[in-house]
Amino acid sequence: MPPASTHRHRDVESAPGDAAFLRAFAATFAALALGLAALVRLTDPLAAFGGGIFPPVVSADRDYKASLYRKAPVRPRVVVLGSSRVKALRPACIAELTGRPAFNFGVNAGVAEDFVAILRFVQSDSASAVREVLLGADPEAFTGESGAGRALQASRMLGRHAPVALATASVATPAAADYLTLESVGAAFRSLRRALFPANELPQEALTRDGWQVHPRWDAELAAGTFPHAERIAGSVASVSARYRRELELSPARLALLGRFLEEAKAGGIEVTAFMPPVHPDLVASRAAPSLAAMTAAMDSVLRDAEARGLLRYVRPDRLETDPGKYYDAVHMMAANGDAVLSAIYGGRGASCALQ
Repeated sequence: MPPASTHRHRDVESAPGDAAFLRAFAATFAALALGLAALVRLTDPLAAFGGGIFPPVVSADRDYKASLYRKAPVRPRVVVLGSSRVKALRPACIAELTGRPAFNFGVNAGVAEDFVAILRFVQSDSASAVREVLLGADPEAFTGESGAGRALQASRMLGRHAPVALATASVATPAAADYLTLESVGAAFRSLRRALFPANELPQEALTRDGWQVHPRWDAELAAGTFPHAERIAGSVASVSARYRRELELSPARLALLGRFLEEAKAGGIEVTAFMPPVHPDLVASRAAPSLAAMTAAMDSVLRDAEARGLLRYVRPDRLETDPGKYYDAVHMMAANGDAVLSAIYGGRGASCALQ
């Protein structure tokens, strides 16, 4: 039964050591919080600050790729832009097909704002030799989804080159959440463990010096025959399909940014070759993605129109044949499919740069 209303807990009297205990507790708590923040800042496991003593464990990679680009021993003449869907495109394959050094600047959840910012970042380099941008124009990069530009706002190296709407946002001061979220602290410890005990865990993602993303853990599972390919494709199709809500459509504002991007590239003497990154056939056929077909058709129309106006070269989807067995999930190709796409873009059906 609940206690009577007249019942009162006995008052606790202060003890002589209470103040000292509270001071010690507060100092210890502050020291632990500062220590964790320092660990996150030094390791930069999510690439939130533009540099760390170890490669990031999760490729939140705008600043990390910007740093790699600046450190490239040979200035690239071809730069790949797009979302994570273009990360399978090997710069070495482009170099083999074109004879020009390349860099993959695809970024996670890349949208139109990112493409403008990266183009401006590249052009701000006095030693820039870029003459072509290979743009992976997937429809999702040009929708009006809210929050899509947050990663660019947080980028220390790319944020200053963003379109005006983002450039005026605060991009210089990290939020406390960048240091002490569960995600960043956990990733910092994983980064430290991987550095101290490298044989214990293969990273899920890693970037080569030319920006190409590899998946050591998944590739090891593929080699061992333990990669759950069918389950991963099915689960990914279900989750990605949910993004393509019936009401989802291309955003006029982001399409305007695409126009600005193309005009700035043309003014800078940079040719743009555009394509829509292929996705797994099961996603194309998914009835749970009602707006995918319409958005793909709309993006195709936008790119055809831009080509007709002399702003880019557009490689049609029917030229980009891929192997359904060479996808990690519904939207991310393995390197073999990436090579096939590049061979179709640059060499036609008779050329190949496939990994042996």
